[in-house]
Amino acid sequence: MVAKYRTEESGGRFGDSDTDDASIGLELVFPIYKGGQVSSKVRSANLELNEARYQLTKTHRAVMREIRKSHRTVNTSLNRISARKRAVESADTALTMIKKSYQVGTRTSTDVLDAQREVFLAQRDYLADKYDYIINYLQLKNLIGTLVADDLEAMADWFEKN
Repeated sequence: MVAKYRTEESGGRFGDSDTDDASIGLELVFPIYKGGQVSSKVRSANLELNEARYQLTKTHRAVMREIRKSHRTVNTSLNRISARKRAVESADTALTMIKKSYQVGTRTSTDVLDAQREVFLAQRDYLADKYDYIINYLQLKNLIGTLVADDLEAMADWFEKN
């Protein structure tokens, strides 16, 4: 808001004159161009926007890479479980045959103990791979954002059945 008051006195051949002038007004200032400040701020904002887009893309790619890696790990774990299960069955069969051979006198008790050790090692590896599968599966579900409490119960049931 702007207010002005002006008084003027003048004298001349025809007499003296006094003039009073009062005015009130509204003055608006719009800085359209202010020494490069506006264009500098626009440039800076564009650079920050591009940096944010780059970081978003980088993060998205990293998450997708982790999801693919986790998915491959889960599939590999399933294949390992299947192979370990066959190894346990094979070790059990070998133990049975060695026990029969021991009974007829063609094997020693050391052979039986070695076969039992192989069965226990195969069972240990089988259970370790089942545990790894459960952990990898839950990590994958967590990565994709679908992990719920029911998944833990489902994994416990799966572990008991397999």
